[in-house]
Amino acid sequence: MTTPPLSPIRPISSSALNSPERPPRQNSKPTEERCINTKPFQGNRVSSVPDETCTDRKTSRVFSDRFIPDRSLLSRPAAQSIMFPPHHSDCATLPYERLLSKTLFGHAQKPDEIPVLRHKTLPEMDISMPTFRKGEIYTQTAERILDLPGLEDNFYSHPIAISSKDDQIGIVLHEMFFTDDAGSEQLGSQIYFYTPQSSKIETLFAPNALCPSNQKPVSVAFSPNGAFLAVGKLDGTLELWKIKSKKRISEFKLGNDPIVSLIFAGNKIFAGDHLGRLFELDPNKPTRYWQAHQADICNIVLSSNGKYLATGGNDNKAIIYDANTMEVLTQFEMGAAIRAIDFDPTGAPRVALGGGEADSRICILDFSDLQKQKIYEIPTGSQVTNILWKKKNRMISTHRDGSYRVYPIEIGRPLPLGNIQKGKIPNPNRILFAALQSQNDTLILGAPETLSFFPMPKEPLPKPQAPGLLDPWGKIR
Repeated sequence: MTTPPLSPIRPISSSALNSPERPPRQNSKPTEERCINTKPFQGNRVSSVPDETCTDRKTSRVFSDRFIPDRSLLSRPAAQSIMFPPHHSDCATLPYERLLSKTLFGHAQKPDEIPVLRHKTLPEMDISMPTFRKGEIYTQTAERILDLPGLEDNFYSHPIAISSKDDQIGIVLHEMFFTDDAGSEQLGSQIYFYTPQSSKIETLFAPNALCPSNQKPVSVAFSPNGAFLAVGKLDGTLELWKIKSKKRISEFKLGNDPIVSLIFAGNKIFAGDHLGRLFELDPNKPTRYWQAHQADICNIVLSSNGKYLATGGNDNKAIIYDANTMEVLTQFEMGAAIRAIDFDPTGAPRVALGGGEADSRICILDFSDLQKQKIYEIPTGSQVTNILWKKKNRMISTHRDGSYRVYPIEIGRPLPLGNIQKGKIPNPNRILFAALQSQNDTLILGAPETLSFFPMPKEPLPKPQAPGLLDPWGKIR
């Protein structure tokens, strides 16, 4: 295997390296000065990419075609953004880039170093769909419907989120009229909070200060305690808001491309953008990112026990990470974009993946043994937009045609397939959001123009135990 030529780098003679001073070339012009902003702005605004406009920081005048920045002054993402621009696609220099990145920052395993698995190459796992229990009927009629004018029908963003603390729902609506301070009418975007228990509705932004179209929110996510909301915007900005006081406490500039997916993982925030870059924001470490996918990161999901993290991309791949070390465990490829992802609720190393319109399947991947992974697929006939695997033996999927389906799942029991129950929202639009309330008694489905609430069958009460021979004090009756 031959090493590709490293055309962007010019060799330097040993004599030049050993000379005490290296004078600049007489006929060359200095390269453009670049400034990396590593200090917070006013209002806790932190920049993780090169700042081309700042003039009050240290600059370096370099007389060469390319330079290596001093890593003592730069964070990893800032340095990589100089050396390897996001739009760089020269495959001939990839081996050099990996070597240089490893030398400067240490080894970080990349997704392209892990083999891509496909369903035809994996053995089938033991799984079955038994019949539903007696009286377990999923209704096809919503008990409550909210109108959501201005909800964008975008398969690659997440404009709705639910808080696991109090079931509060955050909704991004666009093209809302407002009057600015000058008295003129404008169109902007607003984030609404809806509490199902009390039917209370609040707004995040002031009525006269909605987000303009070039800075509109495209994704939202609640913190685990429900006190904060992360907002990803069209211009590559990530904002952190305190919900109770409606105040923005932090702002991060992650680039110039839309932040299309967000999730909290403990005290960290993971964000995916339109270019397929995955950002890790840790309050105790510098912000870092890596090229996880070659297109939009459609979804980021954390397992219930916090051990695994999965990303699904518009490049038809799903990548499973160790959530603590962010080491790539495995990656799986389907025939279309992967947006629907959920882990086994028992914490077992299994994940369910839903394919887009060109695939229309649900694949359950068992990665407990990375050398002998297994797969089970369920054909659906429609684009899978969400998967909810919140109960051990029940899985819910939503689809482009506005329907939801409930599957009884049994792992490790190869029994005949049973029935699949279906429901549908009033308007046949693509379901962009699906969630179960904290008590698992209501299914919430969000689609363009509506937010529908479907009651779920109640769990059967445990059978009372027959009275024994001993009384509560341990004595014979």
